[in-house]
Amino acid sequence: MAEPSLAAGADLRLRRAGFLAAAAGACSVGIGALLPWLAVGADGLPAELTPSDRGIDHAAGIAALALAVLVLVATLVARVGGGGRARRGAAALALVAALGALGVAAWFALVAPTRAERDVAGEIARLLGVEELPTEARAALHAERLGGLWLTLVGGGVATAGGALTLAWARRARPAPTATGG
Repeated sequence: MAEPSLAAGADLRLRRAGFLAAAAGACSVGIGALLPWLAVGADGLPAELTPSDRGIDHAAGIAALALAVLVLVATLVARVGGGGRARRGAAALALVAALGALGVAAWFALVAPTRAERDVAGEIARLLGVEELPTEARAALHAERLGGLWLTLVGGGVATAGGALTLAWARRARPAPTATGG
């Protein structure tokens, strides 16, 4: 099967930009998933006493990490894979996986703080032997989104752009002429 022609400078730049953006974004998602995503504390409580959760402590972080690995593998296959159909399929998979990582992290950023505050309030009430914490005590609880979550979100956006560029390159790449001139 003929290899795509990479002679055109624009195609080479598109290929390189897509690969670099997808790889950098996927690495950022993966690193971000290993870092703290969320901390739940209370007003007046020192930061040292506020526990934090890493991304991989949650299903969303594990999913983001797995999708980042998939983006890397699919991007590599799209870059060095066999025929045009395989490259386009791998590039599309990289794009979908990057969108998935971005979506999972965005969903977590939107819903997790409220859920975490509720869960912590319930756990404190259980430890105190009461049915529910007083309103003032619940109001003092706050969840904070941490740097790992933001890195995962930014990485998901960059990986999505890289996946789109890789797919654009894979669609544009044309088979090189054969030795017979065809």
